Amino acid sequence: MDKITLRREDLETILNMVDQLNPVKANDPSSGRVTITADNSSGIGAIIAVEIPTNVNGFFGTFRKVIADESEW
Repeated sequence: MDKITLRREDLETILNMVDQLNPVKANDPSSGRVTITADNSSGIGAIIAVEIPTNVNGFFGTFRKVIADESEW
């Protein structure tokens, strides 16, 4: 099992993105969702990214943002 450690600022960034891109809506189970991934392929640390499903003018897609990468090490 992978362990992901995030700073409070990282969590606030994620919550702000969800609020703006996919806010919680009644009767919509996909609203308010976020997927967090950790890529350990570099061998020296994890690159943490979030993916948020979103709808822009009727076009559905996924917004992806790196939260922590090599610059954090």
